[in-house]
Amino acid sequence: MYVRPVHAVLVGENHAPKVNQDWTYSITVTDAKGQKLSGTETTHYAFNGSVVGTEKPVNVPFTNGRYQDTIQFPAAAVGVALEVQTVVNTSIGSITVEWPIKVRR
Repeated sequence: MYVRPVHAVLVGENHAPKVNQDWTYSITVTDAKGQKLSGTETTHYAFNGSVVGTEKPVNVPFTNGRYQDTIQFPAAAVGVALEVQTVVNTSIGSITVEWPIKVRR
């Protein structure tokens, strides 16, 4: 059985952020033994599995296994089923995790 070297959990404030209002998410990153990892994170926005946008800046550093950010969604995103997708890179590997959302008014 193959065990992934990097584990990441992405948790959003909810699955229905409000347009133009702060929405917070966090990522917890560990190795297979549960040790906290440091690395970089890039947030993408995906629609039907394809990336349609990227949060700036990219490759944001995080330490001690934790990253948190607050973002806002524009009016163009209202009613669209999207995924907040984070790509985590560490010295022992990378992983991508997703959180489904649907922006509301």
